[in-house]
Amino acid sequence: MKPTLAKPTFTLITGASAGIGKAMAERSAALGQNLLLVALPDNGELSSIANSLAAKYGIEAYCFPIDLAHSEAPEQIWAWIQHQGFGVNVLINNAGVGAIGAFENASVAFYQQLIQLNIMALVKLTHLLLPELKSHPKAHILNVSSLAAFFNMPYKIIYAASKHFVYAFSRALRVELSNTSVSVTVLCPGAVITNPVILERVRQVSPWAENLAWYPEAVADLAIRQMLRGKAVVIPGLLNRLTIWLSWCLPTGLRLQILSYLFGRKHSTAPTILPISTHIPIANDKLTESTSPTFNH
Repeated sequence: MKPTLAKPTFTLITGASAGIGKAMAERSAALGQNLLLVALPDNGELSSIANSLAAKYGIEAYCFPIDLAHSEAPEQIWAWIQHQGFGVNVLINNAGVGAIGAFENASVAFYQQLIQLNIMALVKLTHLLLPELKSHPKAHILNVSSLAAFFNMPYKIIYAASKHFVYAFSRALRVELSNTSVSVTVLCPGAVITNPVILERVRQVSPWAENLAWYPEAVADLAIRQMLRGKAVVIPGLLNRLTIWLSWCLPTGLRLQILSYLFGRKHSTAPTILPISTHIPIANDKLTESTSPTFNH
């Protein structure tokens, strides 16, 4: 009697066509993990990434282009996984979007789309895939939050609040799943630089902000390594961790004034868009496709 071949397992990564998500795909492939890549429809770019990684590392890689800002997208992804019979033992919720500007200057529709992408898509995908993840001897969930999760941020109000949700959700879910095979990790990076334009934006925040910034490849390498070790929280950079600690030493009112000055002095009128992963909220308060690089999480 021939032995039954083990079913291949896959890492599902959202926001996988650029920035941290693309770097995580590369790092996961280098470790021999098969890939399921999800990102916005992009005229074949996502498929090209999947094919390139499959050829380079000898893995299986498939893609599913879809806009996670649509409420039904997580169910469509799950239906695709079930139809294809993919076994998923790693879920990386990386897709997200951000904006900077006065709260009253963006529409409710815009905020609904931001919340849908940053919160609801992550929650629904996690809920849909959890039984599948628990069916494996060892599985991981990696949720991408932000350094902003630790701050109340004027002019980045909804974005920072959404990332605090991701942080709080991940920490609590980790406890609920502590007696299962699933480990939950939350990544909280600061600024992530992908090109000179983004670097200039970082420098506009303050002269020292560049020292806190990382590049996506370094963030991805650290995040994947710490996830596989089962770490609860990953904050890249000693200076970023020190910034959080120092901020807690300041009175709340003073901390808010400093943040308001840093982020509000040039963005107190119309919102400025900060691309996260492969989504950007842009003109007319709508999420539209973009190939712009990651600014920060």
